[in-house]
Amino acid sequence: MKQYQIKSELHWRLKADKLTVYSTNTNLCKELLVDDPEGTFNFLNFIGEARSESELAEYPFLTKEEKTQIIDFLIDHQYLRMENAKTPIELERLDRFVSTFPHQDFDVYQGELNQAKVLVIGLGTAGSYQLEMLHKIGLKHFTIIDGDQVALENLSAQSYLASDVGHYKVDVIKKRYESASVEITSINECVRTYRQLKELVDLEAFQYVIDCADDHYLALNIVENLFHEFPKAKLFLNEYTVLQQCSLMITAQNWKELHSKLATGLTADDGARDLCSNSGAIFNSWFLTFSIAKMIFDDLFEVGDADYAFADFQLNTYFVGNKFAKNLYSEFETKNKRQYRFVNHRSAPHESPWIGPLNEITVFDPKLVRMPILSAEKKRLLAEPSQSELLKHNLMIKDTYQAHAKVSFSEVEQTFLDFLEKHVSLAARLKVEQAISNNQVYIGNKSFLRRESYTLKTADKTLVYSVEDPQKPTTQTLSIIHELLHLVYFDTSENTRDHENFVRAMQTAFFLDNLGKPVVRQLAQAYLQETVNAFIGMAYTLEYEKAVLRQQVPLFFDQHPETQDNVAEFLNILNHYLNRFSPFELERYYQPIIDNTKELTKLEELLYESSPE
Repeated sequence: MKQYQIKSELHWRLKADKLTVYSTNTNLCKELLVDDPEGTFNFLNFIGEARSESELAEYPFLTKEEKTQIIDFLIDHQYLRMENAKTPIELERLDRFVSTFPHQDFDVYQGELNQAKVLVIGLGTAGSYQLEMLHKIGLKHFTIIDGDQVALENLSAQSYLASDVGHYKVDVIKKRYESASVEITSINECVRTYRQLKELVDLEAFQYVIDCADDHYLALNIVENLFHEFPKAKLFLNEYTVLQQCSLMITAQNWKELHSKLATGLTADDGARDLCSNSGAIFNSWFLTFSIAKMIFDDLFEVGDADYAFADFQLNTYFVGNKFAKNLYSEFETKNKRQYRFVNHRSAPHESPWIGPLNEITVFDPKLVRMPILSAEKKRLLAEPSQSELLKHNLMIKDTYQAHAKVSFSEVEQTFLDFLEKHVSLAARLKVEQAISNNQVYIGNKSFLRRESYTLKTADKTLVYSVEDPQKPTTQTLSIIHELLHLVYFDTSENTRDHENFVRAMQTAFFLDNLGKPVVRQLAQAYLQETVNAFIGMAYTLEYEKAVLRQQVPLFFDQHPETQDNVAEFLNILNHYLNRFSPFELERYYQPIIDNTKELTKLEELLYESSPE
């Protein structure tokens, strides 16, 4: 008998006459536009239990037409479970989980789950937990290969108990997981070559081959042979090293690229000698197990295309997805490393601080921990005289532009695009328009550890992140313009210094070119205020760094008595701008301001003039 039951796992909610589905998932949440939200929700609640057609017909609070419309809508969107055949009780939770994915229905995949076969080679750190998760996502046919016995040292990382010590691993795993619904073939052998593997099993029978043998030469041997004979197979390889690990799915489409990398790594003779031991722990076991199971799950249920997983247990960064997403993730990971300043920055000899901690006492007599190695550019800067007159000028005008109106990016967007077309190129304008329309520009600050706007270049896109305080729209608008100019310049160069020179020059030119527009004039005031403050902070910091390296700190305070009079404010500047691991890091931002002094002075003078008609 046909029955109808709402997928309550999608979390339906009625709040203030607003009916939503996927209500707790901000990525998926949708509002259902209905004439009677409460009446509709009550009906959904009624079919929270499986109901027959006769029970639906007897429901008294909606008309037959209204009930038919709701049921048809739920069926069209796969929000309804048709209870024709009951899911086995041990898979009910899996059924509900799969069904929460948009447009997915567990019943469609049961046949494939019943037929798919999995081969696991090696039941150690990487392999001993595989069946625990794989049989719980509905897989039923396994072949396991391992020739080792459980040892006491295996217990901390592998899926064995003290009572298993001395027993063969394949026997322990088979006894634990084999049941009326799970079939396991066990082979008590240590596999060394692809040829030996072919003699042990019929590889054509397996949809998934999971190599957990921790043998690089076996892995290479399998990769270079498997796909010639069995192109439909999917192979999983794993690698873990110091506090990091990865898993990847290899197919007939990508095996050549990965084979080349594996072969190069094994045959490279660079004279290096290694001293290492196996440090695999329970975290390696569980992440490898989860990663492989999730990749197989995505493949079986067609909910994603994950083929790569990576973990860093020191940074607490974990990734499962495809290679394209990994390229993007790597950019975030780089930023993550900079933000964490993790321990080995301090312990690595070439990255130890060059200057000791600064406080209200040590700032007058800082400890030079080591003499840093300076590039030619930094040596030039160390030898240069200070920009004392420019610093004095900026100190004099620093309070001039404190009050300025709030300006959102949307208010100047069209003017900015016109400027790009006129002063850069039509291609630059189109690139920025495309980035904005394709959601390559992110505006917000909740997802980041600190406010730092930046532009990321990935495989085929350049992404702009503006993470300034959204409560300060003018600052945010300046940040967006700054980062969009970086996006434009990526077509010319990826050199950081060249980028900053281009961006500073173009920002200033944009304001000079459009100063007649009141909203741009207001934004220009904020731009000058921001530039003045940044220059003062960077100038003080660079001069202080010079004084430390020259061992002339008392002279610095003699030349800048205002810093001595307000030590707390000066320390705030140093804490914001000074990089304790590498001096003069500000130079690439500082020099473009100096190079654009003429244009900035012109902008300053024009802002003093009366407003245009």
